[in-house]
Amino acid sequence: MSQDRYEVAGYDPAFKSQLLELQRHMWGTREDLNAKYFQWKYESNPYVRAPQIFVALHDGRPVAMRGMLGSRWEAGAPRAAETILCAADTVVDPAHRDRGLFTRIMDFALADLVRKDFSYLFSLSTSPATRLGSLASGWRGTGPLPEMGRGTPSTRRTRLWDAVRRASDKVLPGRRRPFARLDRFLTRSTGRFGQGMTVATAPRPEAMADLIDRVGHDGRIRHVRDTTYLAWRFQNPNSTYRFCFLDQDQLRGYIVLQARPYSSASDIVRIVDWEGETAAARRAVAETALGDLVGGPARVASVSLSPEDRATLLHVGFRDRRTKSAVDQFATILVRPVSPAGAPPPWLFGGRELTDATNWDLRPIYSDGS
Repeated sequence: MSQDRYEVAGYDPAFKSQLLELQRHMWGTREDLNAKYFQWKYESNPYVRAPQIFVALHDGRPVAMRGMLGSRWEAGAPRAAETILCAADTVVDPAHRDRGLFTRIMDFALADLVRKDFSYLFSLSTSPATRLGSLASGWRGTGPLPEMGRGTPSTRRTRLWDAVRRASDKVLPGRRRPFARLDRFLTRSTGRFGQGMTVATAPRPEAMADLIDRVGHDGRIRHVRDTTYLAWRFQNPNSTYRFCFLDQDQLRGYIVLQARPYSSASDIVRIVDWEGETAAARRAVAETALGDLVGGPARVASVSLSPEDRATLLHVGFRDRRTKSAVDQFATILVRPVSPAGAPPPWLFGGRELTDATNWDLRPIYSDGS
């Protein structure tokens, strides 16, 4: 297959159906879900007007792509906010792998994004292979991002069972586990738990954004969590969410739990956002959600947790997770300047060095993988 039959281009709506077919190698075989996910992620994104997707074509047909997700980040005191693209979906048709398409796509993308005045790229959800390729081509990582968790890690057998269930068109989103007990409670009680606590299947974007504003910002790098973002973010069709709210005249705390819409014995609940006016408010929503309503395996990124929140998680059965091999390394945030020539370190955003994990207020909801 000759190299000169490849070209790289920006997104064209005419490519959409072929890109959805290509994404079967990454997102799964459910074409209806893939179409909904593409529409949510790229076409309804609140931060960019048009999908920022870069495509390798072979004889005019897309055979590889890398998507860039629009996002808006803030840091510093006073806060400075900026729209930044997060490198997301990277997929190459198996018949066209090992031909340098990843590098060619990124070279084209960087040249294009410089003209659009983007300063940095972030990546919060890379596969091990993409992570290695990125680090070799000018990206830098923040270092390992440890997790806390409880429950039994998935085995090869349960991972295979997950794959079988995802591939089956008979499996429908929202069926049973891991929110079975929580959903039974919702059915019986309309979500009221007592002492101002409620659980729900939908977010409350305005109240959540108001709480975040009242809690304030310590200057660390974080995604803007305003009403616009929260209303869009929880529409992800590849995840299901449950919300636990603490109300006392107004919203005082919340926790958001996420799981995949397909169920199996290995389903893991993830804490993707957790906020409260006080440590006591955060503890109340976490103990209600993770102690009384969800009792199975759970995970949370722990690098940004306060000592009080760590203590709460220990109380409901969480422990620090340990890696077992180089392949099982924890994820890292990847960053790089958009300028193809790079920029000398330190790389700063809002006066904070991007490659230092302690400068981030990291929450899994920022990642397109949650």
